[in-house]
Amino acid sequence: GVGYYYNWIVGPVPHYVRKGIEKTADVDVDVVCNSHGPILTKSCCLEEVRRLYEEWASPVERSAKRSPIFYCTAYGNTQKLAEGAARGISKVFPDAEVEIYNIIEHDLKLLTGLMNESDGFLVGSPTINRDAVPPVWQLLAGMEPVGIQKRPVALFGSFGWSGEALPHIAERLQSVKAKVFEQQVKVNFVPTEDDVK
Repeated sequence: GVGYYYNWIVGPVPHYVRKGIEKTADVDVDVVCNSHGPILTKSCCLEEVRRLYEEWASPVERSAKRSPIFYCTAYGNTQKLAEGAARGISKVFPDAEVEIYNIIEHDLKLLTGLMNESDGFLVGSPTINRDAVPPVWQLLAGMEPVGIQKRPVALFGSFGWSGEALPHIAERLQSVKAKVFEQQVKVNFVPTEDDVK
């Protein structure tokens, strides 16, 4: 539906949506012919779609910094690191909004919105078949390419053999100019207490 299209095509660039809405606010039209999707008319959907786009593109007002933690886990090891990261952030920034999200347990639209609206975020993945797991790549596919620039991102994960997940994720994030922390928490199998700290 319209929400799915918005989320994946223009949702990552809400500032452009807002500019488009502002430019066309005083334009009185009967028909809008989109480059993708159905033709919208005054008698069918035009005003409703405009209202939805205004709602979806509205900036979210927050008083506290938001630092979501996204992860997938194969055996619970990457989850332990996510929990340790949440405790650490909350200790250093007590007012920050720190939530942990197992990517496979949440709606991807919600998660990409949280990622794109964050002040910084963390991504955790185990290494399976020499790569990050597919849900992590699905999350990162929803990045707002302009807004993500210079955003701080930290990476963590457990691996069994060679640990390629984090370097692959870092490469993707660096390609869109995110500020990826050089120090990654990369743990062989089960994290120790020191690893979690």
